[in-house]
Amino acid sequence: MRQNILLLGKDGQLGGEFARFFISNTGCNVDVLGHGDIDIADKRMVFDVVKRRSYSTIINCTAYNNVDLAEKEKEVAFKVNFIGVRNLAEAAQKNHAKLIHFSTDYIFDGKQTRPYCIYDSPNPLSIYGKSKLYGEKAIKEITSNYLIIRVSWVFGGANNFITKLIKWSRQSNKLEIIQDQISSPTYTYDLVRAVYNLINKDLSGTFHITNTPVKKIDWAKYILNKINWSGQIIGVNLKDVDFKAARPRYAILDNFLYNSVVNVEMPSWEDATDRFLE
Repeated sequence: MRQNILLLGKDGQLGGEFARFFISNTGCNVDVLGHGDIDIADKRMVFDVVKRRSYSTIINCTAYNNVDLAEKEKEVAFKVNFIGVRNLAEAAQKNHAKLIHFSTDYIFDGKQTRPYCIYDSPNPLSIYGKSKLYGEKAIKEITSNYLIIRVSWVFGGANNFITKLIKWSRQSNKLEIIQDQISSPTYTYDLVRAVYNLINKDLSGTFHITNTPVKKIDWAKYILNKINWSGQIIGVNLKDVDFKAARPRYAILDNFLYNSVVNVEMPSWEDATDRFLE
């Protein structure tokens, strides 16, 4: 039986990757909506859209993810990342659909010295992180048929750290890069296929899915070396950068649960970066 899937957030780098994969590779019936098609904070609109067809799965790739601007636009961030997600959870529960939602390493404070597991207690430092955590809690309170996927340093579309870094390298022969922040890049190509593995196994719960960890400055050096940039990288510390929102310094997510249940490990950050650059 072919699944009917509702995909939200087609305009983002993750939503675009899901659309390409599901439409081309799965044989599922996929309805793809973007920001102009639905406002997930509008409960009536969400319920109207979801009840049109018997969706087996709702994939939510929408998010307010401007970390610094969220400090000023608190209500907007919570409207999308909490109220909108709560609406989707209620609609999914009412229509017996699985809700797949994406969260972030920013729900943690970065004070650990070991990778964060799914059972570690969140302690977000920013409004963005708090809004994403509230979204997670709403899902768990409303439905048990969900996948919450926590990711970090997502790249895959036209606007991410790699593309920005390449742009900066063309504008200057000196670049300041944070040297004391470590997390795990997450290539959308790999993430989408990992999520599809969970869907096929009909699993529910919270999972961490990323590529392998690396310091941001080492990731930058690797990328710039690949494009034969001959400029100078200057390492700076996170506390010395004038960000409006605090960020976790150490935010490696432990993929142990995903690796265990699927028996497939995510590719390394080097391999993922090479494939994206190609």
